[in-house]
Amino acid sequence: MGIGMREHLSTLLVLAQAGGSPAKPKGGEPAQVVIWVGILIVAIIALWVIVQLVRKRMLGASDAAASESLFADLRRMRAAGEMSDAEYEAARKALAARIAGKKDVVPKPETGTAKPRPRTDPPSPGADRRAPPGYDLTGAPLPKKKGTKE
Repeated sequence: MGIGMREHLSTLLVLAQAGGSPAKPKGGEPAQVVIWVGILIVAIIALWVIVQLVRKRMLGASDAAASESLFADLRRMRAAGEMSDAEYEAARKALAARIAGKKDVVPKPETGTAKPRPRTDPPSPGADRRAPPGYDLTGAPLPKKKGTKE
């Protein structure tokens, strides 16, 4: 051990032997502690409310722009023949209900009117051609197996 370290340890030893009571911590009275805890809780709740209001205002503007884009996509898909009129109406009503906040209202397309259409655009070179389940590559339904109910 170096000389500096010995002096330091001896100083610590003297201080430890001197004893004495440690300084009394400043805790205050219990009533003051309760008041400050209450103030802290109120401040946290107020901050949470402010954050929620700002968040609602910021996200509300982006939802309107996103919904306009979705409506434009639906119109484009109907015009391109990617979806039938019945599918378009069902999707449009569901999107309008979602924007209005009615999450339970989801209209379904009429059965039997939505038939898969064959793709008119040629597949890219090297790409696999895939048909929807139950249909062949031309869009015609696959033959039913004997003994199945339908």
